[in-house]
Amino acid sequence: MSEYLGPLLTDKSEIAKTLVSRKKSHIEKSVSISQRLPKAETLDRLMQKAALEEPDGWTILRKPKKYTKTLRLKKSKPIDEQLEDRIWVTLAYMGFSEMSIDRNFRISVGEGLNSRQIDVYAKDNE
Repeated sequence: MSEYLGPLLTDKSEIAKTLVSRKKSHIEKSVSISQRLPKAETLDRLMQKAALEEPDGWTILRKPKKYTKTLRLKKSKPIDEQLEDRIWVTLAYMGFSEMSIDRNFRISVGEGLNSRQIDVYAKDNE
């Protein structure tokens, strides 16, 4: 039956790793400087890079240290993704043994028919 479903998480440690990112209401990314600069200029350059990301909704996650070379940015997930993640997290806490990996989970409905996209999938032994 697993050939009709995919992709799935079946290991508890994999589910736990995915749970960490799905619990957050935002996504994160790092911005770094690829070239060597004097320490006094690195923070200024990072702040310039962060300013370029602001129109896309990115904000600084935490205040940078004085001589940092990377900066963490965050952006809110879309509302529909937040809802799916909250349902997925609830099902993970309930102890389901097989769960969908991401929003691209597909299930085959029959031979010769297009597969269907399912937002959240969870299966237990019962």
